Amino acid sequence: MKLLKIILPLNVKDLSTKERLLCCLFYTFCPIIPLLILYLKYYDNQLLLLALSIIVLMICISSPIFIYERLDEEYGIYSSIRFGSSYQFMAKYLPLFAPGLIALSLSLSYILDNLTLGIFVSLSFIIPSLIFFRSDVFNDENCLVNEEIVFGYPTGIYTIISTAFGLYGFYNAYLVMNNIYDVIFLVIITTTCQLMLLFPDFMNRYLPIDIRLKKYFLLIISILTLIFLTLIYSLQNQINFNMTGVSILKLILIIVLSIILYKWYIHKIK
Repeated sequence: MKLLKIILPLNVKDLSTKERLLCCLFYTFCPIIPLLILYLKYYDNQLLLLALSIIVLMICISSPIFIYERLDEEYGIYSSIRFGSSYQFMAKYLPLFAPGLIALSLSLSYILDNLTLGIFVSLSFIIPSLIFFRSDVFNDENCLVNEEIVFGYPTGIYTIISTAFGLYGFYNAYLVMNNIYDVIFLVIITTTCQLMLLFPDFMNRYLPIDIRLKKYFLLIISILTLIFLTLIYSLQNQINFNMTGVSILKLILIIVLSIILYKWYIHKIK
């Protein structure tokens, strides 16, 4: 029964410090047992490096178990207005994945003899992890509009979309490494899109709609994704994005089309 409580910690508050440590060790070392067995058989340092990166990831993920009560008191682990974890807790928890994912990306790329790709992939996790400092925005309080529960700023969804933008954008930057101007362009576009998702309250302040409502959130994400993918697609098809008149006109055309789509959608839903 005690072992089951450690393996399946359904109520963390009932666990002692020793039991929490055992739980953390269990979930940290279980995933790497196959790698350790292979390492003992082949003595391949690459397997050991991969195992160490997984350990870093699992320690980052499981470490909050030791300050569970403090997190619950300060942020409220479970939401009082919906099922599941609160947005403010997720804003503090999800960034803990970043160090482990960066370590895992770098170790895998090193094993595959392509460390440069690992560096580009690692960049994808940096800006999404900064949501840690934005729990004043990504919280359950922003889910209440005129005493009505709305979509709000769902921490998990914003983090996943931001990370996806980063992975796609920085991977494409890696693919055009031989052209420094294309790399700079892709880094700027990708970083800008990620930052916009980190500051949805700023967008909400200047837009004539409330993106805390689900339909407007979907609209803004669709437009942002359309612009992001269109720019990358244009680059992939060898369209030169230097500061020539033609390139500027293409960029203006994309923006104008997005605005027209936005205006049309707003008029339709009104």
